[in-house]
Amino acid sequence: MVSELGVRNLAVENKLFLGSWGTVTQITSITTGVTLNTKRGAITTFDPALAAAAEQEFVVTNSECHAGDVVVVSVASGPSDSEHVMAFVSAVSEGSFSIVLSNLATTNQADGAMVINFAII
Repeated sequence: MVSELGVRNLAVENKLFLGSWGTVTQITSITTGVTLNTKRGAITTFDPALAAAAEQEFVVTNSECHAGDVVVVSVASGPSDSEHVMAFVSAVSEGSFSIVLSNLATTNQADGAMVINFAII
């Protein structure tokens, strides 16, 4: 039997992930910031031409993001040479978070746009 507290916790947990969803496409360069005011979403990057062993960072302005939130990101898709690209969050503040794209390959440049998924918890 599920307790009332367990049901409330389940509802709270589901609410975190059932928030609004949105998409945005980065323009101009891989370091150009984007704005997307949803709890979850997908960011299509500008064609990064991310050199081997290089990193690039951009800011996501988001009114749903608050200091102390946990932001989870992942590379959802991209060209085959983006298989060595890792996305991670480098900073979270009131109204924004920063994503770093890191090419872990030592010899291959990553070319082509990627889709980065995120969720604010």
